[in-house]
Amino acid sequence: MDANKLTYRMVTPLLLLIVLLFGVINIATAEQWLYVNPVRPNETISIETSPNSFGINDVQQSAKFCSKTSKFICVTTKGFQFSVPRNISDETVEWESDGVKYKSKKLNRFNILGMQETIFHIHRKEGEGVAVFLYSKKKGLIGLGGFQSDSMGFYILAQSCGFGADKDCVMVK
Repeated sequence: MDANKLTYRMVTPLLLLIVLLFGVINIATAEQWLYVNPVRPNETISIETSPNSFGINDVQQSAKFCSKTSKFICVTTKGFQFSVPRNISDETVEWESDGVKYKSKKLNRFNILGMQETIFHIHRKEGEGVAVFLYSKKKGLIGLGGFQSDSMGFYILAQSCGFGADKDCVMVK
């Protein structure tokens, strides 16, 4: 057998393995969450940590996230802010993060998309309207919307785990 062919046969699988490993490592370190408008499924919101970004449909902008040591789970970008205490409980009714005041109400045994979860209905004033968030300690942010007098609509999680989900939540692809 020709030495060049032998080298090619040995190097090609090795290069493919290296490329695949780097792809898997990159996927493992990046986190991305997708939210879809159920009335207009082509309208989406995405939150991503690598690169740190927030997107509405195909328009992405940089985003800032609270550190792992912060007492909040949060994402902030121009025109959007979400924050929830890491230790949210039944007694957590109001909090303030970066000058924005939030209020919550616990919904016991809330059924959504076949899941029965304890959900926190979180809202805050947003200009003339109200921003609404549905958050589960286990599943994370599962719904958001209602900004500026319903001009944004409502978006629901398109995956099994949302932004801010418990570390034991398993992503199903």
